[in-house]
Amino acid sequence: MNKIIRYIFFLFLSFSLLLTTSDCFAFRCGEDIVAIGDDMGDVSSKCGRPTVFSVIKTWHCYGSSPELPKPTGYYSNTSDRSDQHSCSDETWIYNCGSGDFAYSLHFERNILVRESQERGHGPNQCTSGYEKRQKERIESIRLKNEKEDRDYRKRVCPPNTVDLRQLRNTHMSRARKVFPNENNMTTQFEMYRQGYMTEEERKLLPVFFGRSKDPCVPKPLHNVRTDLVELQGLVRGPVKKKQMHDPKTGLTFTSTGYDFFPDPQAVITPVPYPQPNGTIYHPIKQHDSVPDKKHEPVPEKPITEKNSDSSVWFQCKDKDGNVTISNVGCPE
Repeated sequence: MNKIIRYIFFLFLSFSLLLTTSDCFAFRCGEDIVAIGDDMGDVSSKCGRPTVFSVIKTWHCYGSSPELPKPTGYYSNTSDRSDQHSCSDETWIYNCGSGDFAYSLHFERNILVRESQERGHGPNQCTSGYEKRQKERIESIRLKNEKEDRDYRKRVCPPNTVDLRQLRNTHMSRARKVFPNENNMTTQFEMYRQGYMTEEERKLLPVFFGRSKDPCVPKPLHNVRTDLVELQGLVRGPVKKKQMHDPKTGLTFTSTGYDFFPDPQAVITPVPYPQPNGTIYHPIKQHDSVPDKKHEPVPEKPITEKNSDSSVWFQCKDKDGNVTISNVGCPE
């Protein structure tokens, strides 16, 4: 019985080996199979640039000519393309990771003649040439966008222009104060645009502001507020001059500056903002957007012995909003 089982096992194993093609053991880059007889261009298109390469010998395939440069190998030149008149014997190594193998491809006269395997190391790099080119393209786009972002942020507008980046940031800061209960910044800014900005300002400052738009707009602008201090609800105080001493140079100079105070007149009349459900949303006024606890109405209720040493005390509020405490009652 055991002999029959062993016979059946070896028979099955023999058929399995016969049915297994050489492609199962061939070197693959992604889904592409590298076969003996492929030239360097085919292998490069399938697998991309090798991890390591070495040039053994180079020569001109069709004789030498003083007009032709000396061949340096397939990947030795800057274009990563082999000259059609040059031939070379090279070895390309593709690292497939520590758990797999590193494949050494041996080329003679630009043709793959044999493969060998050795232990790999590091991350798997045996991806297809298409995947490698895609990664390189994505990486180049990312670096290009980062450079454009840096250049855009570093750009300084001339004195006779308005910087829309600063103007937009100021409006968005005010939008956060006017609509503190709205967490979505896009919705918050859109509500502010509809309720607190002029038509010209809405055209100049859309909801989404990309790098393609020039941030420097020449003056003057019609019906567009460009004073950042005024937009922040502040007014300039009188000019202040102060004598300053520079210890490094030993020079004394006069510094000129301003003090900024809240402007009680800095109120923008809101416009009713239509909601998607058809109702009309009336924005709150600017001075009501950020409640000030110091000026909240205080009810006139007595303070008993629980929180005071006296028997009965009264909180009184005059017409200016000042709160006082009295034990005889509040005047009419």
